[in-house]
Amino acid sequence: MTASVTRKGGPDNDRFSLKAAFPAAGLTASPTVSGLNLQVLDDSGATIFSCDLPAGSFSDVKGDGSQYRFRDTTGTSTGTNGVYLALIRRNPTRGIVGVRLKGRDYDIPAIVNKPQISAALGFGTQVGSPCFAADIFQS
Repeated sequence: MTASVTRKGGPDNDRFSLKAAFPAAGLTASPTVSGLNLQVLDDSGATIFSCDLPAGSFSDVKGDGSQYRFRDTTGTSTGTNGVYLALIRRNPTRGIVGVRLKGRDYDIPAIVNKPQISAALGFGTQVGSPCFAADIFQS
């Protein structure tokens, strides 16, 4: 998993991205039905960022369940906290699912000076049992 955050002076203008891959068995439901939840925690376990991408905002791009897209170009979806794009792609050859999230125009001050953060992705509302979780170390 990789993550990047670009902080700019002033409120609500940070940019961030996250890329992850996890075993295909972890994606047990279509995001068009379950939605997606992201939790980012600091090294003490405190939440420093979270978002809920609603199921109704995902589209099955190819109609075969291999690729899903969430797009919020207006920034008006409730609970997305700056996330404007999410791509979820199944790769049956490698047996993995790739996820890419991008966000902008949101303020994430709690990420500053954190040597380690953890991110957990969940499909549906069960945050406590994510399909994928990883630690990210800042270089």
